Amino acid sequence: MRTGKKIKISKIFLYVFLAAGALACLFPFYWMLRSSFMDMGQIFVMPPIMIPDPFVATNYKDALEVMPYFKYLTNTLIIVLSNVGGSVLSASLCAFSFSRMRWPGRDKIFMAILTALMMPAIVTMIPTFVMWSKIGLTNTLVPLTLPAWLGGGVYNIFLFRQFFMGIPRELDEAALVDGASFFTIYSKIILPLSKSVIVVVAIFSFLNSWNDFMGP
Repeated sequence: MRTGKKIKISKIFLYVFLAAGALACLFPFYWMLRSSFMDMGQIFVMPPIMIPDPFVATNYKDALEVMPYFKYLTNTLIIVLSNVGGSVLSASLCAFSFSRMRWPGRDKIFMAILTALMMPAIVTMIPTFVMWSKIGLTNTLVPLTLPAWLGGGVYNIFLFRQFFMGIPRELDEAALVDGASFFTIYSKIILPLSKSVIVVVAIFSFLNSWNDFMGP
């Protein structure tokens, strides 16, 4: 009985601790929401006001009228969704070639591609802009989306390759004996077994695109 009581008490303390941690994590969101219903005088008053008095509901209307918010949001969603799809598809295809197919110079080319990870993005910023400018695609969404469909990024290729190499090759051999093509192996065997790494690459691509302030 005493052991049961101790377990219940420990669970109560655990739940209280987790609830306190959750409230601490949610507090910044409450602070942001609360500030959105205040005027400038209320936001910077000391000591801080926890509940807006009075509520200023026109802030949202003013924000939408000052700039074309929904146009910006649409552009962002186009870029993000395109980059996520392109990164997952093209990086997985490249990784499949590097991990499941045999061709001359495969490993040497992969090592050469990995050297791009050591090159800072700031080094390629100006040459990249000059290239897109000469093609005539500046002030469009193409430079922000097309690269994701042409390899998906070195790091994403590396993640896919390392995961694919952990899948038994006997699956490929059995499929080849049954007459399957490499694309069938890729789409019907490898990808269904790689859901975890697909999710990881999709999350990384989403965050990189969403937080890309230098690219635009």
